[in-house]
Amino acid sequence: MPSPSRRTLVLGTAAAALAPPAVLAAASNWEQRFGYPSGWPPNRAWTDKAYRVGNYSGGYERMFRARPIASGDAAAPLAPAPADAQNAFGPVAARATAYLRAWPISGLLIARRGTVLFESYQFDRKPDMRMHSWSMAKSVTALLLGICVDRGLVRSMDDKAEDYLPALKGTLHGQVTLRNLANMSSGAAILHHRDNATIYPAAFLDNASDLERVVREWNRT
Repeated sequence: MPSPSRRTLVLGTAAAALAPPAVLAAASNWEQRFGYPSGWPPNRAWTDKAYRVGNYSGGYERMFRARPIASGDAAAPLAPAPADAQNAFGPVAARATAYLRAWPISGLLIARRGTVLFESYQFDRKPDMRMHSWSMAKSVTALLLGICVDRGLVRSMDDKAEDYLPALKGTLHGQVTLRNLANMSSGAAILHHRDNATIYPAAFLDNASDLERVVREWNRT
């Protein structure tokens, strides 16, 4: 067994690794003095803190080309949890609150089987605001592909992407199946820490940005 001093060192190191940086712990002051603006900062840095909250809660939707998807007529509502469920979930909710307060998170919602177990917001964000979904959009896209198969708009998830997007013909992304794309297993060589600095400006962040071209030319076969 490690000595007491050794154990203290190990635990202290682990705690330091898990603790949020000081700048994040003071997140309650982020951008409030600017009114949480959205749009491009003067230096056009998409990660500029002064614009981040506004852009993540509706700003990007106005800045970039988007294709709205209408909800169905029978959308399932999210109901608030009954008192007994809230009481049982209390310890987890306390940890969720601590997590929310320690990091610069605009909102956190935890739901299970159509019931909202926890919901809280920061930075003056509200439940009716349209929040940036990030990777959740991938799951929605996969669901939409399934609906297309059910309606006969797509023959099979094992069809190639180029069968529906001729502009991708002869490219890596064109020759993989819709199933592989939905599972994020296209085989494209992309590392976020290495390639985001190239992908984001080329696809989104400049007047000459072209998402189609980036997908078409990335790891062309």
